[in-house]
Amino acid sequence: KIEKEALKLYERTVKIRTKRMASDGSFARAPKGGLSRVQTRRIAAKEALKGIFSSIGVEHL
Repeated sequence: KIEKEALKLYERTVKIRTKRMASDGSFARAPKGGLSRVQTRRIAAKEALKGIFSSIGVEHL
């Protein structure tokens, strides 16, 4: 049950974050030789998960 909630939260945070990044223009400005979209998504996912788990109460991931 907690996992389902975490997934929902995670998906929402990723959507919000990608929207924010797009409006920020950081995606457009990033050089093509820089981080790939997959890498940035992975990093964002890690950060989002950290946020979710710390909010649930699980500190270390």
